[in-house]
Amino acid sequence: MVHYAEHDAYEPVFAKLNHEIPRGNHFAFLAGVEPADARDTAGAAAVEDAVAVGVDVATNPALKAIQFGELPVLVAKQVGLSGECPDCAITAACVANLDRDGDLDVWLISSKELTGLDGQPVNPGEPLHFMNDLKD
Repeated sequence: MVHYAEHDAYEPVFAKLNHEIPRGNHFAFLAGVEPADARDTAGAAAVEDAVAVGVDVATNPALKAIQFGELPVLVAKQVGLSGECPDCAITAACVANLDRDGDLDVWLISSKELTGLDGQPVNPGEPLHFMNDLKD
């Protein structure tokens, strides 16, 4: 939100926010689709201007890469920038397969109100655990 306060716009590129996601990550971080840092090759340079960072399967070969197309449709439709700034919003997702089964764990956070699967509103800036795969 600091970037918005200074620029009247949201920024989906992690590097431009001075936020580096260190190698070894077990989660995919998504503020858009492309460009994406897949993290599937050991020692590969980070992708410049990445709006998506994949699970680091090069460092953690037991983990599974997560593709944007695997997201639930309701999540994929919301991720990224929406509207025209300064009247715009950004929604980001964090996705993992923590228990290494076939289902994903999905969290969303947005600068706008979201609606949970139960139909309840989620305030801007409040994380929404959209899919909780750890319950089963």
